[in-house]
Amino acid sequence: MAEYKLIPDIKPGESGWTVKAVVSEKCSPTKARNSPLKYQHIWLMDPKGNKVQATLFDSSITAFEDTLLLHKTYLISNAQVKETATYYRAQLGHIRWTINAKTNIVEVDEQFNSLLSSTYNFISFENLQRYMDTNAEISIIGIAVDIFPKRVIQIRDNQSTVQDVILMNERFETRMLQMWDNFVANECNTIHNTITKKPIVVSNRLRVTSFNGISVSTKMNSSILINPSFEQVVELKHWLEENIITINDIVTRKAYIFPTSTTISCPPEEKLINIKQLQHMPSVNETYFCRFCKHNYATPTPRARAIVQLQDYTGSITASIIGKPAETFLNCPATELMKQSSNEHMESSSTIPATTPREHIVYIKAGNIETTTNKPPYEVIFILDSHLQDDNQLPANITQPSTTHEAPKHVDKKQKQE
Repeated sequence: MAEYKLIPDIKPGESGWTVKAVVSEKCSPTKARNSPLKYQHIWLMDPKGNKVQATLFDSSITAFEDTLLLHKTYLISNAQVKETATYYRAQLGHIRWTINAKTNIVEVDEQFNSLLSSTYNFISFENLQRYMDTNAEISIIGIAVDIFPKRVIQIRDNQSTVQDVILMNERFETRMLQMWDNFVANECNTIHNTITKKPIVVSNRLRVTSFNGISVSTKMNSSILINPSFEQVVELKHWLEENIITINDIVTRKAYIFPTSTTISCPPEEKLINIKQLQHMPSVNETYFCRFCKHNYATPTPRARAIVQLQDYTGSITASIIGKPAETFLNCPATELMKQSSNEHMESSSTIPATTPREHIVYIKAGNIETTTNKPPYEVIFILDSHLQDDNQLPANITQPSTTHEAPKHVDKKQKQE
């Protein structure tokens, strides 16, 4: 039996070597932002589970289009091996390969499905909050049950295309997967064409954001697999078949578009801080750009925004609630709020129902406290489910405020350190 080198044994500049590797992930060809050059990333994995990212450029993409197929195994010789520039090492690793006309590739009849699936560390929907607004890259698996129309947005001096896919897990929980640019043109198109069959989507190297509560988003080095031959995918398909009636009912009602509560877990007691402590914490300086294109062909989307006073037994602060969390808090869609603001004869009580003041656990994102604008320095990104807000389920160090306020102008809440 022939001996082949493992991926870590191949050093930069080395030649005359052969590696047996499976194509574990494959991105669609992408055009560079500031040049006509096209590139394509693939990930190769040897029989020991070692991985490396390989890149193809322009003519090589076409030359190997029907050769380097996803989950197929190959003998690969003499790819160009170089050290990755320091700036890109966090995403691409220390070593990168380039596959070109001098690279020899021969397919072999071997499968590594068990090894492939074992390399994924899928994060459950309920644990995504641990990685929210961090640099962590995570993997998830879910059923694509709905897909929204794509839209064009302006970010800095560039335009990007984004499309949202709703994923569901075995607990009927949903999360939004935001796909950007090249993923819209390729993977989203495949999902759109098969959405009635509810394809299983495996997503790798995603970032978790606080957009609309908790959502996941693609990055430049993300990869999306649709119905791969993984054991986890087979199990999820069986669950899908057994629960298709319930799933179709959820999709018909589109409950995930206007959620009544946020499906996150109550934080541990040691993670909770009071308002007095929060006001002495360092601020987080962030720059925000408008998500909506300023050009004439842009389609504006209503977005709810509310200013609230948050109070506990140590003090109070002003915060804003924006987007879906605001709609959930006000129990009113942004479209109805827009109609109300344009009708001077409509009273807010006819649109926003009055509520009884009560305590909540609130997750907050800190802005720049030194800002000179009128924008509150804190933003409420989501509020816990009502079933977690009962007094007997709140941590022991949370006490009832001594005063209350009329909702919805003021509401008594508790704070959590982000």
